[in-house]
Amino acid sequence: ASNDNEILAVAGAVFVSSDAKSIGLAGSWSEITLTGSTEAWINAATLLQVNDLSIAANRTGDIFSITAGGSGAPAKGSVTVAGSVSINRMSNSTTASLDDVSGIVSGDVSLTANDNSDLSTIAGAVSFGGKAGFGAAVALNKINNATTATISGSTLTQTGLLTLVAASNATIESITASIGASQGGAGAAGTVSINEISNTIETSITDTQQVAGIPLGAGAISLSARDETTIRAIAGAVGVSKNAGFGAAVSYNAVENTVSSYVDSSGINTTGSLNLAAESASLIETITIGVAGGKNLGLAGSVSLNSITNAVDAYIGNNTDIEASDVSLSASDTSTVKV
Repeated sequence: ASNDNEILAVAGAVFVSSDAKSIGLAGSWSEITLTGSTEAWINAATLLQVNDLSIAANRTGDIFSITAGGSGAPAKGSVTVAGSVSINRMSNSTTASLDDVSGIVSGDVSLTANDNSDLSTIAGAVSFGGKAGFGAAVALNKINNATTATISGSTLTQTGLLTLVAASNATIESITASIGASQGGAGAAGTVSINEISNTIETSITDTQQVAGIPLGAGAISLSARDETTIRAIAGAVGVSKNAGFGAAVSYNAVENTVSSYVDSSGINTTGSLNLAAESASLIETITIGVAGGKNLGLAGSVSLNSITNAVDAYIGNNTDIEASDVSLSASDTSTVKV
């Protein structure tokens, strides 16, 4: 099963005036929600006799959003305000599974689930007024996906390799910027960028027992759950005026993924090895800048808050009997934050 989605959205608003003492307002709003499921499965099959079995679910989803507001009134006494808001959400599931299946496979068994989600946004606002100019830009981006490869409630006799792979590559790339300028009293700009990824990546064998006296598998058994999450965010605000300028930028970026590979309440008897691996390599890269300039007063500030709190586990659960030539469990998290 494969699923490929692409969404492109552009929203904008512009105000321009040459009249004295005019008031200009320009704002734009963009909101996108992408949800769905990609599933490849065999369920409640009481007799399965094949040479090889391969089940794969692959999903690719892209969102690209541009949201902008511009307001200009350079005449003396004019006040302008420009703003943009961009909200983007992804919530998808990608599943490869065997559930309540019994039978014989004379070769290899492979279950693979892959998710590649890419969310790219640009949110901007530019305001220029004769007396005062105010600009504000807000971006909120969230990805909450589940990618799983599982065998549950089954009795499977097979002589080859048994491989389960779940891999997630989720990326958020966000540019959020605002400019507020005037040739008179005040120029002020504010920017807020919020980016969050909370995914579940799982490979598991649960409630699956061997046929009496016959091994579940004669080859190696491998379960691998891999996470490669990336957030790249740039947030900037520039406030400039002849008298006073104010610029403030805030960026919040968080990754909170659950990556697990496990066997639970099952009986595994193989002449080969059993390998369980859970890996996470999340990355946050962010630049946050506030700039202000004024003859009498200039105030600028920037705040960047970044958090990676992944749960990465590889384990053998309760009520599980394992007989194998070698058993290996590994869980690793090499996540980094670059500011």
